[in-house]
Amino acid sequence: MVHMIYLAAGFSSRFGANKLLYSLEGKPMYRHVLDRLLMIRKEGNIPCDITVVTQYDSILRDLSGLPLRAVVNPDPGRGISSSLQTGIADVIGQGMSAEDYLFFANGDQPFLKKKTVEDFIGAVTQSGRKLACVSYRGEMYSPSMFHASFVPALMDIRGDRGGKGILRKNQDSVLLFEVSDKEELEDIDVL
Repeated sequence: MVHMIYLAAGFSSRFGANKLLYSLEGKPMYRHVLDRLLMIRKEGNIPCDITVVTQYDSILRDLSGLPLRAVVNPDPGRGISSSLQTGIADVIGQGMSAEDYLFFANGDQPFLKKKTVEDFIGAVTQSGRKLACVSYRGEMYSPSMFHASFVPALMDIRGDRGGKGILRKNQDSVLLFEVSDKEELEDIDVL
């Protein structure tokens, strides 16, 4: 099982407004990749569930009735680690097996393609690797995947840091899933 944790709780300090709610091609930025994840779940080819972590009431309202769990980050001021750990705690509370994977994606990468997500997850699960991330020319980007055995390390992260430190520390064991279009991986930080 792949537990998709979608991070939509950031402050958008460099953007100048709440970028997650910024309208892009007719819908809020955060909905682009989320809609693709929901389609993957609906199609059923990849056994998965989705947890969205946010701090915004408007996002919580928007997600009502969708086949996912939405949880509130109780301390977004702690940074990315707080969102990661809020999502992980929710997944653990719902039931997580020792062979499951955590898949992390960000709400500010609207050009990430559904096929890239599917191919990435497929490559990781087929390889048996316990750590993976999407890359461009060898540079690590989000999304990333962590085997359940890395939950303790993820729960130990502090401050405004994500799982990239774990990936770098274990670089020889990381599956880098190379994409040819860097635009897919870029997050939008400025208007």
